[in-house]
Amino acid sequence: FGIALSLIYQAIEELYMYLGSGTNIFEITSTNAATVNTVLGGSGMDTVTIQSTSSLLTLDTGAGADTITVNSTGAFGTVIGGNDDDTITINNTGGAMTFDTGGGDDIITINLTGGITVLTAGDGADTITINNTGDTTILNAEHGDDVITINMTGPSTGSGQATTTISGDEGIDTFTINNTGGDTTINGGTSLDYFTFVGASGTTTINGDRPTDNVENLIADSFTANGATLVFTPAAISVTDPRQEVMVWVNGSEIVPGNYTWANGVVTFTNAQAN
Repeated sequence: FGIALSLIYQAIEELYMYLGSGTNIFEITSTNAATVNTVLGGSGMDTVTIQSTSSLLTLDTGAGADTITVNSTGAFGTVIGGNDDDTITINNTGGAMTFDTGGGDDIITINLTGGITVLTAGDGADTITINNTGDTTILNAEHGDDVITINMTGPSTGSGQATTTISGDEGIDTFTINNTGGDTTINGGTSLDYFTFVGASGTTTINGDRPTDNVENLIADSFTANGATLVFTPAAISVTDPRQEVMVWVNGSEIVPGNYTWANGVVTFTNAQAN
């Protein structure tokens, strides 16, 4: 049986908390506005919930398959997950936040971002779901065969248009874009990637990201769409190279070139008839 403790503090400049090597359940209900806060986990399977913050917070859960939930933040913060299979859920961010989930096959869900949010997923086959963004959001999936689903990106913030940038980086990544509301850029990375593009309300740019030094081993990226128009920039090689031919798929079947046009890097889909 564990011991339930609560900590109420004030007039402290710096606060350090060490959770130890066991399995811990820790909740941050708020932080003092004048305190720099650091919370360090150990090797156990920690469950940490951040309800809100009013000052700088650094959370490093360390090793172990940890579960981290961020419900709201009001100040700058850093969250580090470690090198095991972590589960991270971001329900909202108000202050600028940086997330580093480390290695492992992580499960990451972004329900909303209200402040500038940068997330680095690290090595491993990660499963990442973006349900909405409300401010500038940058996701770097890094190494590993990742599965990334974008259900919506936010149309605007109080300061203007929301921008979302998603980079698959290395690994065979699978992207599903169900909808976008703001300016959204998706960078596939240097390996073979698969894109399913269902629709978008905002401006969406998809970059294949294949460098010229990989031309000998090039396999074309696969793009799926449903009556949509999007911006597509292939690798910096001649478009006439057959290995860089745009492949467009709908419901698992390739669309013949006559049913879409490609000019100045823009693919416009017309009749979605399978080959």
